[in-house]
Amino acid sequence: MPNARPLASFVAALAFSLATAFAPARAEDIDIYALPNGEGFRPNVLIILDNTANWGSTISTPVCAAVGAAVRASSPNREEGTKMGAEKCALYKLIASMSIADLSQFNFALMLFNESPDSSGHPRKAFFQVTTAADKQALLDVISGLRINADKGNNASTGEAFYEAYQWFLGAAVHLGDKTATKHDPAAFSDSSKTRYVSPGLGCAKNHIIYLANGRPADNDNHALALLRRINPSAARTRIPVSESVNNSDEANWADEFAAFFNRGS
Repeated sequence: MPNARPLASFVAALAFSLATAFAPARAEDIDIYALPNGEGFRPNVLIILDNTANWGSTISTPVCAAVGAAVRASSPNREEGTKMGAEKCALYKLIASMSIADLSQFNFALMLFNESPDSSGHPRKAFFQVTTAADKQALLDVISGLRINADKGNNASTGEAFYEAYQWFLGAAVHLGDKTATKHDPAAFSDSSKTRYVSPGLGCAKNHIIYLANGRPADNDNHALALLRRINPSAARTRIPVSESVNNSDEANWADEFAAFFNRGS
């Protein structure tokens, strides 16, 4: 069987980078599947970045040492000392530190929440495989090109974004991913009308969503439930004890039920 450590290393390194910025934090165990990483087997990794207003919240972190990350250090639009700046720096440094050989073992993509007035999310970078130095630089450029105010999204419609991701993985109908029109990646769509997604290719591959959140979900719960029941008609409330308690108001949000459904491999 091939070595599955690159995916474990990617997630562990990202968790470590973010934990140092958002201490105290705890990395959870994840499932690593050792499958051949050729066509039809290469894992698909979608990073969903929470770009809502609270990514501008201040946080005490070291100044970003990665000059290429372009984390803005002065006002206006200062990013240093914010959650956004820490995440941007961590993502950039992680990708920069990985070899092309390691990066080539995955299909990468990036999603951000749509900007006002739209909910859900949009494909900021379509799925692609890094096979050259130019490919790696293109991925780094997407990260360094993010701007704290220019790329600020609408509310954190996490459940809807998960539904959007599900449609994207399948190459199914676009929900609201064609919004934020000046910034979404046209390569993510199979037609000029942007009505369907280009699937990264499921085959026997495993699909992974890495969601970097800065705050609580803010979905319209009835709408999120309706979308969840399109893909899981029997959807019902589930409790995730490590993240929820009886008095936790987030219990009413359906984002964790989306995550639980995905985790079952359905």
